Amino acid sequence: MEFDDLLNILHCGYCETQLLPEIPDNTVHSLVTDPPAGISILTHEWDGDKGGRDEWIHWMRGIMAQVTRVLRPGAYGVVWALPRTSHWTAMALENAGLEIRDVITHHFSSGYPGSRDIGKEILKKGEEMSGESKLWTGWWTNLKPGSEHWILVRKPPEGTTAENVIKWGVGAINIDATRLLDGDGNSGRWPPNVIYSHRDECRLLGVEHKLTSPGGKRARWKNMGIWGEMQGRDGLTPQGQVGADIGYSDEEGFEPVEVWVCAPGCAVAALEGQQEMAARFFYVAKAHASERWFHCAVCDSYQPQSERKPHEAHAMWCETCGVHFGDALHRGHDVRCELTFHPAQKSIGLMQRFIRLVTPPNGIVLDPFAGTGTTLIAAQREGMRWMACEQDQMYTAIAQARMRADQTGESQVDRATSQAMMEF
Repeated sequence: MEFDDLLNILHCGYCETQLLPEIPDNTVHSLVTDPPAGISILTHEWDGDKGGRDEWIHWMRGIMAQVTRVLRPGAYGVVWALPRTSHWTAMALENAGLEIRDVITHHFSSGYPGSRDIGKEILKKGEEMSGESKLWTGWWTNLKPGSEHWILVRKPPEGTTAENVIKWGVGAINIDATRLLDGDGNSGRWPPNVIYSHRDECRLLGVEHKLTSPGGKRARWKNMGIWGEMQGRDGLTPQGQVGADIGYSDEEGFEPVEVWVCAPGCAVAALEGQQEMAARFFYVAKAHASERWFHCAVCDSYQPQSERKPHEAHAMWCETCGVHFGDALHRGHDVRCELTFHPAQKSIGLMQRFIRLVTPPNGIVLDPFAGTGTTLIAAQREGMRWMACEQDQMYTAIAQARMRADQTGESQVDRATSQAMMEF
């Protein structure tokens, strides 16, 4: 297969046999991917544990070893992991030869507990257990998920970072492109390893000025400078800037920040309510309904979810033929036979941020677990090239439909159009 045949084409199949063996060594600029977690989410086989922890780690290590081979020396990556099995993912990445550089924690408020009431479980054993059941009422098995991990990795560089960057064009992360922006779109605070998500119902109003520090005093480093005693010795910070004013606020201590109207239970609102000063974290909305596409098997079309109304339990129905997620559920049908959707879709805005962080301009982004194409759309919007693979044919078709719609503005894509774009 020619190199150009690998670029900007979503291949359907197993990445370890379909795509990765075709990519030359030391080619790809970055890795941004959302792999399985090994928990069988919604009983999907693609998220199985392969027989247990050791088996899953061995499987993932094999894939990531191929990924390491095709990454350029010094290339960075961002890899999703569920907190419950993030140690599995981290071990597989390290065993494949990648360095763990950091873990970005993404907090949100829309998780579902997926837990069992132990009192009710005991009662199922018979009425004679009602007394024991009452003792365990209110005891469950899981917490509500409110965070996910994004593991920041790097392929070991050749020589120093500076030497590696000159030779391979990778080896560092783009801090300036991912700083927290002020109200005028100017670069602001250094990006932290914590991200918060608004709920779908939250809305951005605009920008207001808030205090950066108590008492209205402008934040600044004095005496030591930003690099402390090492200032001026690293070749990056010129001498004579010790004590320079590098704060982010105006002279009165105020800093422009975004203003949101938040829905009840929003994690960002809870954080903001604990302080009067400007926040230090990046906020991004969860994947909006318009980003969550599904396939309707009744009319064979692809389309985004509709906006959920407050009184509606489900947000998916086909506007072409009228099949509704809730109706299918109540009729006792297998919902996935009528409306197929991905259970763990990420926000395009979040993936754009990760791509900017780890990918040089016009670089090649690798996603061996493409799902319904969120990373690929993000790469397109950032002007990057990409290589990707997805094993599930329906997810591949949905991804193709989403990418076409993102480029053309279409609200629906029929199956024939989507299939014509697929590469098997």
